[in-house]
Amino acid sequence: MPHQSNPLLGNVEGLVATEQRGDRLRLLMVTDDGESTKEITRLYSLDVRLPRRSGLCW
Repeated sequence: MPHQSNPLLGNVEGLVATEQRGDRLRLLMVTDDGESTKEITRLYSLDVRLPRRSGLCW
Protein backbone atom coordinates (compact mmCIF):
# COMPACT_ATOMS: atom_id res chain seq x y z
CA MET A 1 0.00 0.00 0.00
CA PRO A 2 1.42 3.45 -0.88
CA HIS A 3 2.37 5.81 1.94
CA GLN A 4 -0.08 8.65 2.62
CA SER A 5 2.01 11.80 3.00
CA ASN A 6 -0.86 14.04 4.16
CA PRO A 7 -1.39 13.46 7.91
CA LEU A 8 -4.97 14.78 7.75
CA LEU A 9 -6.03 12.04 5.36
CA GLY A 10 -6.37 8.65 6.92
CA ASN A 11 -8.14 5.38 6.44
CA VAL A 12 -11.72 5.84 7.65
CA GLU A 13 -12.58 2.90 9.90
CA GLY A 14 -16.14 3.85 10.79
CA LEU A 15 -19.01 5.99 9.52
CA VAL A 16 -22.40 6.68 11.08
CA ALA A 17 -25.29 9.03 10.29
CA THR A 18 -26.37 10.51 13.62
CA GLU A 19 -29.25 12.85 12.84
CA GLN A 20 -31.20 14.46 10.05
CA ARG A 21 -32.70 17.94 10.18
CA GLY A 22 -34.58 18.94 7.07
CA ASP A 23 -32.22 18.52 4.13
CA ARG A 24 -29.12 18.20 6.37
CA LEU A 25 -27.54 14.98 7.59
CA ARG A 26 -24.81 14.76 10.24
CA LEU A 27 -22.10 12.14 9.62
CA LEU A 28 -19.41 11.03 12.07
CA MET A 29 -16.26 9.37 10.70
CA VAL A 30 -13.42 7.87 12.71
CA THR A 31 -9.86 7.00 11.69
CA ASP A 32 -7.36 5.09 13.78
CA ASP A 33 -3.66 5.49 14.36
CA GLY A 34 -2.76 2.13 12.85
CA GLU A 35 -0.49 1.60 15.87
CA SER A 36 1.86 4.14 14.31
CA THR A 37 3.62 6.99 16.11
CA LYS A 38 3.19 9.08 12.93
CA GLU A 39 -0.62 8.87 12.93
CA ILE A 40 -3.34 9.80 15.41
CA THR A 41 -6.94 8.76 15.88
CA ARG A 42 -9.34 11.37 14.50
CA LEU A 43 -13.07 11.92 14.76
CA TYR A 44 -14.68 14.00 12.01
CA SER A 45 -18.17 15.51 12.18
CA LEU A 46 -19.64 16.53 8.83
CA ASP A 47 -22.95 18.16 8.04
CA VAL A 48 -24.00 17.42 4.49
CA ARG A 49 -26.90 18.73 2.46
CA LEU A 50 -28.97 16.04 0.81
CA PRO A 51 -30.17 16.43 -2.78
CA ARG A 52 -33.84 17.01 -3.32
CA ARG A 53 -35.74 13.85 -3.98
CA SER A 54 -37.12 13.27 -7.42
CA GLY A 55 -39.77 10.68 -8.13
CA LEU A 56 -37.12 7.98 -7.76
CA CYS A 57 -36.60 5.92 -4.60
CA TRP A 58 -33.18 5.80 -2.96
